[in-house]
Amino acid sequence: MIAIALAYIQPIRSYFHAKDNLMAEQELRTALLQKQGVLRHRIDLVGTEDFIAREARRIGLVRPGEHLFIVRGLEPTG
Repeated sequence: MIAIALAYIQPIRSYFHAKDNLMAEQELRTALLQKQGVLRHRIDLVGTEDFIAREARRIGLVRPGEHLFIVRGLEPTG
């Protein structure tokens, strides 16, 4: 009787280990799918004129006819 009970221990451990691995993989998949959605949205924005203008201003470019003013000593806003 004890031998039969001992024979079931390893398969039960394997089952729970596999179940834990499956749950971890499912959580990882969910996180990756969410990140993929965010990245797809960013890809959609990259080609827009607003994105290009914002990025150009971020690196200090100005449109023809505009004047660039650099103001120092201000606290950055969030």
